[in-house]
Amino acid sequence: MNTNKTNKQHVIEVAANLFFLRGYHLTSMDEVVKESGVSKSNIYYHYKTKEELAIGVLKWRISFLDQSIYEIESNQESNVQEKIRSLYQLFKDKNGKEGGCPFITLYLQAAQQSSVINHTVKEFFENLFPSIENIITNGKEMKKRENQKLASFVLSSLEGALLLSEITSNTQHLDYSLEQVLKSI
Repeated sequence: MNTNKTNKQHVIEVAANLFFLRGYHLTSMDEVVKESGVSKSNIYYHYKTKEELAIGVLKWRISFLDQSIYEIESNQESNVQEKIRSLYQLFKDKNGKEGGCPFITLYLQAAQQSSVINHTVKEFFENLFPSIENIITNGKEMKKRENQKLASFVLSSLEGALLLSEITSNTQHLDYSLEQVLKSI
C-alpha cells in the first residue's frame, strides 16, 4: 500500500476500481479489505456499509472530475473544440482502455436499491450540463436553449461512446463520437 495516502483514500481508490471492474453487487466489503490491505475495522470505521463506501467513491470521482472540468472550462488559451477534445480525453483517460463510465455503471447496478446513489449520480450529471454549456458558450454566441441542446448532445454522445467502448472493448467509438460532436459545434 502507498504510505503517502491515508487508509481512507486508499480504500476509496481500491473500491472504485473493484466496483468499476467487477460491479457493485459482486464486490464485497471483505474483498475491499483483502485488495486494499487495510483492516476491516479501519474500513468500517469510515464506511459502515457498502452503500456508504459507494457514496464515498462517487464523491471522490466527482471531486476529481469537477476540478478537471473546471480547469478545462477556465482555460483561456483553448478554443471550444480543444476544450471538448480535452473533456473527451479526460473521460477516456479516467475510465481506462476499455471505456465505460463508472457513474453509469454504478447507477445501473445500485440505484434501484439506493436512493442516495441514485441522487448522487443524478446530481453529478445535472451539474455537468452547465459546465458543458459554459464551454460551448465561450466558443459561440447562441441562444441559451441552443446551448442546452448542444450540451445534451455532447454529453449523450460522450456517454454513449463510453458505453459502446466498454461493450466492444474498443475506445475507437470515443474518437468517432468526438469527430461528430466537433462537426456540430
